[in-house]
Amino acid sequence: MGVMGRGRAVVPGDPAPNFTAPSTEGEVEFHRWKERRGAKVICVSADPVAAQARRRAELESLAGVGVDFPLIGDSAGAVAAKYGLAEMGSPAPRTVLVVDPEHRVRLAIAYPDSVGAAFGEILRLLDALRLADRFHVHTPAEWRPGERVIVGPELDDATAVECFGRFDAGPGGLRMTDAPRA
Repeated sequence: MGVMGRGRAVVPGDPAPNFTAPSTEGEVEFHRWKERRGAKVICVSADPVAAQARRRAELESLAGVGVDFPLIGDSAGAVAAKYGLAEMGSPAPRTVLVVDPEHRVRLAIAYPDSVGAAFGEILRLLDALRLADRFHVHTPAEWRPGERVIVGPELDDATAVECFGRFDAGPGGLRMTDAPRA
């Protein structure tokens, strides 16, 4: 996929550009920061860090929502430009990215300012990605942890039986099995 250029947003499969930026928890070097954790939330905003800190206090005080992750100030737009999320001078959409340990973007969802991000859905997607990576399965729409999954097409029937014990095959060749235990 190569290095991201201005004007093209990162998409699943792209390398996740590294950056260093100020945050409410001090300077953050993204690749190093994320390697110290399993799955963590980080927020990048066009607002300066001081405005982010005020917003954090407001959310915690008025809405009762805890914010226990770094809020990065990107008022110059350097991080947004690296990720192709906005041209300089124009507002960046609120975008959720899931980046894997190999620094690859696995998921990108853009939200308009008027719609809140569904954090439960983001966690569901993270669980689905982890399950797919470990067990060669796919998750159907509306899947929840513990529900049945689709046997990945890269596994032949014999390998699927070896991996999952059994599966149910539909007339179109779709193979469903119980979710593997993590």
